[in-house]
Amino acid sequence: MDIPANLIQEVKRGNVVLFLGAGASIGATDGKGNGIHGVASLTQELSKRFLGGQVDDYPLAEVSELAISESDLVRVQEFVHDLFVDFEPANFHQNIPLYKWKSIYTTNYDLLIEKSYQNVLKKQQVLKPIYSSSDSLETVITSIDDLPYIKLHGCITKTDEDY
Repeated sequence: MDIPANLIQEVKRGNVVLFLGAGASIGATDGKGNGIHGVASLTQELSKRFLGGQVDDYPLAEVSELAISESDLVRVQEFVHDLFVDFEPANFHQNIPLYKWKSIYTTNYDLLIEKSYQNVLKKQQVLKPIYSSSDSLETVITSIDDLPYIKLHGCITKTDEDY
């Protein structure tokens, strides 16, 4: 893949916002060597656990809403927590802390980025997660070395909150 020279320079200057979607988690594994759940797998697991496996082919958002209506938000979020908590970053995830970012945004629930920043000793910044709308950017970011990490759909660490 060719990366434009200007983008490389802006990354080196710390002027780039990193946005990570569902594909960014691919490559992570748990202690048994299982790959992390993607959208289809998560949809199937939610459908199987809460809806008798009858809506595997529905979109994830719809299956999630149906699962919540059959159970409750906290139980569904605890189930998702249990599906993702044991996954560890792949080697390439460990490269993210080596660069300086303006901020990082993600749609992912997992803890791969948090674990990467914990694992890497020569990180460029201190990761400061913002998991929900109740987290204030002004109170979380207190130093020039702090890196805002915004999890747009919440995090498996906050199973008792509505995002």
